[in-house]
Amino acid sequence: MKSESETRQTIIDKKLNEAGWDVKNLSQVSQKFDIAVPLPEGVAEARSPYEGHQFSDYVLLSRDGKPMAVVEAKKTSKDPTYFSIGQIDIENFKLPMLAIDDQIRIATILTRAENLIAKRKASIKALDEFLKSTFLEMFGDPLKNEKGWEEKVILDGCKNKNDIKCGPFGIQLSKSEFKKKQCTTLGYSSN
Repeated sequence: MKSESETRQTIIDKKLNEAGWDVKNLSQVSQKFDIAVPLPEGVAEARSPYEGHQFSDYVLLSRDGKPMAVVEAKKTSKDPTYFSIGQIDIENFKLPMLAIDDQIRIATILTRAENLIAKRKASIKALDEFLKSTFLEMFGDPLKNEKGWEEKVILDGCKNKNDIKCGPFGIQLSKSEFKKKQCTTLGYSSN
């Protein structure tokens, strides 16, 4: 079993070099890259130099120095009691490759589907705007009452003044949700 350090040297460095990355060139590959992370809940300031930081083994950098990919080294193992993918498994893994014509056909289909989805979203947005404008045309702006609709208190429309009760109702609703959103829930008795 190889340690993470040995895995980096014998596997990852070699594979990155084969792929054209110079692991010794800091403008291409940053090693032990510091990533700031939030402190645990209830902790105001770091209790150690490492708290609030995570370190990746490699960050592959673009030509303009921006991070493109993170590579994390792990020890390699082939222990029958611990299921993992070992170096031999990776070296012998065969990835099925489609013919270039099939790849182009699939990419074309996916592009068409993406375009249809975009058109569908645009049509849904247009229909929503149409519905709003139709409502305003028929009833006017409810806040301005441009059509001069008669205004009534909800309870005035009830036969029994106990027909309407303030909620929330049901186990799914909590009072705190409605207080935060400034929303009142009304229940109507149909008896």
